[in-house]
Parts: sequence; structure tokens; C-alpha cells
Amino acid sequence: MLPVLMLLICLAQTSTSSPVNLENNACSHLLDYRVKSISRNCYHNPDVGATTPEMIKRNGYGVESHDVTTDDGYILQIYRVISKQAGSNEKKQPVYLEHGILLDSDAWTFVGERSLAYSLVDDGYDVWLGNQRGTPYSRRHETLKTTDLEYWDYNLDTVAVYDISASLNKVANETGMEGSIIYIGHSRGTTLIFMYAAEYPEETERLLKGIIALSPIAFFNPKPYIEFLLTIGPSLGKSLKALGIRVFFQYPKTLKQFLELICPSFPYFCEFIVFLVSGKLPQFMPEDLLNFFSHFPTSFAVNQAIQYSQMNNADKFQKFDYGRTKNLEEYGQDTPPEYDLGKIKLPVYLLYGVNDIFITGKSVKRVYDQLGSEKKQILKIPVDNDKKEDQFNHNDFFYAKNITTFLYEEMSKIMKDNLQPNGQ
Repeated sequence: MLPVLMLLICLAQTSTSSPVNLENNACSHLLDYRVKSISRNCYHNPDVGATTPEMIKRNGYGVESHDVTTDDGYILQIYRVISKQAGSNEKKQPVYLEHGILLDSDAWTFVGERSLAYSLVDDGYDVWLGNQRGTPYSRRHETLKTTDLEYWDYNLDTVAVYDISASLNKVANETGMEGSIIYIGHSRGTTLIFMYAAEYPEETERLLKGIIALSPIAFFNPKPYIEFLLTIGPSLGKSLKALGIRVFFQYPKTLKQFLELICPSFPYFCEFIVFLVSGKLPQFMPEDLLNFFSHFPTSFAVNQAIQYSQMNNADKFQKFDYGRTKNLEEYGQDTPPEYDLGKIKLPVYLLYGVNDIFITGKSVKRVYDQLGSEKKQILKIPVDNDKKEDQFNHNDFFYAKNITTFLYEEMSKIMKDNLQPNGQ
């Protein structure tokens, strides 16, 4: 009876005069997804399943594609977003955006006018979007194919050393604004810049003006189910590698197409998945359900998952643990060295939400306390707001319904008050 009742409710919300549109893929109520082709509460969102360049162009901006080859042979594709207004991005302050776990550059462009990339461009910045190795936009290599196990044999340290360095140097060379770049990272994007900046502090200071870290991950304080997964992570990862599996979601397009197919029939199940990977959902819009799953998840190397698990289990911000014998070969000691956040002297701004599944204010404070920066700050988003319906989770930093007022306005203040380009 319940399914029948739900269907009747949905039908009651439709208008007999509403035209049938089989391309509808966004609904303002979850129940309407079951009858999305005839519901007046549903419509077609062209950004569902679109690529980053397609979304940028459709929203009225220009886009440049740049290839970046790392020192270990990976060929990354990064994008530059061009303003709608006449003229070039020359001498505008560069902002480099680095995506998080199971994401790519789509994260900054897929929620239409709420997207961070467009907000920054409209605010007068020269915006660049990174894509880490292994994502759909960065799957080329000088000698390896993605079907080669060796292609996926990298960890967080590797990506921090090679991908971040190569991408930031590319932006500096193209813009001529070395030392003025603002780095904005989310989740894994924050882990990577912390690693890179701690390992190469002088090069980082040469390139960057400052860092804005959204959902910053160096230390964990996860929800119980995440804690369980992280606890078994090293053992599970070792078993997967023994079976010849080096990557999660090697073919993300197939998975996304499957989720787009089943979510209209089981919208609450799919919303529950969003909850599991993000946290509580007061800021998630039903309209973004299929849109989210058309851009999530992307591929994730097993070694990266292992390293995050090792960091959690050791309660340290450390390099990859190869085991005692190889640690001695790689590091000259039997345990992996820790990253020294005290070497980071750049201004750093740490923004987090209380509904995050990986971190809490306590773990963010650990990062803050260890940073060597004279100019640093922690902000709980939304600022000075304790309403439960407004609180951010791990992924609200790129899709929240109130992201413009709760996040972008705060970021704009930080950037204009503290991170102006050199010479200004």
C-alpha cells in the first residue's frame, strides 16, 4: 500500500496540463523523481552528466584547457575559466582550486550559478581548476596506460610532490603572477597542499599568497562508521592489492550511469548515500540528487585510501607506511616521518562544518596549533550561526543551497582583506 500511496501523492502534485518531458532530471521534492517526466516540480538540468568545459561554456564563461606533465610522466588537464566580460584574465590575481576525494574539477562548476568557480571569476579573479592524476580529465601518461597496475601505484605523498607542484608552476608561468596565487582546496585538496607546503616550504612561498582549506584533513576525528572503515583500511587495501586491484571505481562513468538510472526509483536510498559520504544534509537540495551522482564518484587509488587509514590509525599526519623494511630504504628509519606543519609560514584559513563526517573542530584546531603561520584562522561555516538547519557537512563546500551567503561572502572577505596580490 505504501508505494501506491506515494505514487498517488506524486500524481496529486502534477498538473493535468503539465507537458511530458522524458529528459527531466531534477526535482524539487524527492518523491517527484518517481514521476519526473510528468511532474510540474521537475525540469531538465543540462549540467547533469556534463563535462567541466561544457558546464563552463553553458553558463556563459570561456574556458582554456592546459596540459601539465608531471616529473613522473602523468599528463594532467587543468582548466582556466574566462570572464564573461570583454578582455583577458591578464594580471588578475590567480586562484587555483583543488578538488577533494572521489571528485574532480566538476565539483567547482556543477551547481550552476552557485558554483565557486563562477563566483570567483565574477569577483575579478583568474580562476584555474586542477585535476589530480587518475580522474577522468587526467588519465594520460607518457608511457603507462590506465589498465597498467603501475599507473595506479601512487599515494598522497606522490600526488603532493608531483601534481600540486606541476599545476601551481603552470599557473605561475601562464599568468606571470608568481607569489600571488591563492590556493583553495577541499578535503584531499587540503591534505595535498599541507604535504607539499611542509615538504617544500620555500617553493610554496615563492608560488602562493595564501591557502584557504575547506574541510581540512590532516588529522581525523571521524564518525563511528568512518572510523571503522579507516581502522580496517590497511588490511583491506593489502588484500585488494594482492588480488591485483589498485583503484576504486576505475570506470566511474559506468557507475554514475547506473546511479542515474536507479536513483529516480529509489531517491531516498540515493539521498542516504549522499548522507553517508557527506554527513547530515540540511543544506542538500533535492534538485541536485541526479546532478551530484553524475559527477560523483571518480577514481580513487587504493594506496591513497591506505595512507588515509594509516594516518587515522597512527593519529599522525605522516608519509606512507611501507612497512619496516621498505621504510628503512625510503626514509632511513623504520617508521614513516611526520609532516612538519610548523614549516608552513604562509597565511592559512581553515574552514569546516560541524556536520563533517571526517573531522571536527578539535581536529581542525590541531592543524591550527601546529601551523607555523603568523596569519592563520579557523572559521566554522556558517559563521556565528548555530541553527541546525544551516550547518555544513563535508561536501556542502561545493553544493550547499546557502553556499553563496554562508561561504562565498566569508571567503571574499578573507581574500580581499588578507590575500591581495603582491604589490597591491
